Amino acid sequence: MKTNSIITIKNIVKKFDKKTALNDLSLEIKEGQLFSLLGLNGAGKSTLVNIISGLLKMDSGSIEIDKLLVEKNDLEIKNKIGVLFQKSLMDPLLSVQDNLLIRASSYFNDKNQIKEAFNNVVKEFKLETLLKKTYAKLSGGQQRRVNIARCLIHSPKILFLDEPTTGLDPISRKLVWDIIQKMIKEKNLTVFLTTHYMEEANNSDYVVIIDEGKVLCQGTPSELKNNFSKISLIIYTQDDYKKIYDSVSNSGLEFKTEIDKITITFENFKILNNFIAKHKTFINDYEVLKGTMDDVFINVSGKNAGNL
Repeated sequence: MKTNSIITIKNIVKKFDKKTALNDLSLEIKEGQLFSLLGLNGAGKSTLVNIISGLLKMDSGSIEIDKLLVEKNDLEIKNKIGVLFQKSLMDPLLSVQDNLLIRASSYFNDKNQIKEAFNNVVKEFKLETLLKKTYAKLSGGQQRRVNIARCLIHSPKILFLDEPTTGLDPISRKLVWDIIQKMIKEKNLTVFLTTHYMEEANNSDYVVIIDEGKVLCQGTPSELKNNFSKISLIIYTQDDYKKIYDSVSNSGLEFKTEIDKITITFENFKILNNFIAKHKTFINDYEVLKGTMDDVFINVSGKNAGNL
């Protein structure tokens, strides 16, 4: 089934004094997609989100959201998007209920619509027990749930998440992602994610890695791992250890040995498949492991993903 593009970014340029934050950047995001944008700090990720959400003006280029030009349809686009920034926009001294009602009233004039929007997110995000609590007194995971509810209170078609799980413990991170995945599945929500967690990128539908405002590579996680990470073949040797060891030693391939297995590293699947076919008479028990998104990032950018 063909999926329509909901965000089209063409040749975006943004400069701050002499520094070019976005350099002729073009991207396309499909409707209902979980899209991840990766890059080091300063690569241009937050700048792009700020431009799309209307907080910054681009120097040149164009952005269409649901077929509307960003620079000419501010109000209509505001109703189509929700943005979760790294820094919360909640009033820490107000209750969760008051924060959400204030947000709903910025989109709806009718009291019944405000109440309906409020009740919908309270039910969706299971916030009943938190409503009377002051926002500042919530845990990190609870605050993030409330923030996402705030972003979705007007039922937007697109949700921008700028480092949504930074600082959360693994349990809170899973809870946040369970909610997001549920919204994608049930509401066909499009999610535009910037993250430094490679496991979050690995669970995306499509990934783009940028550096210095330019696209370095793009594709599905599987495509990127196939193209930009090495593959490991683990051969469990048992009785054929010497045959396999001699063959690998003469192949020029990178490998390491252990008591009952030999692990060989391949640049791509073609070389791996040829090796298996050539030695199939004594390679019976083996396992193939793809590289990780960390490997992809390091190989593409030449930098450690821990610096994202």
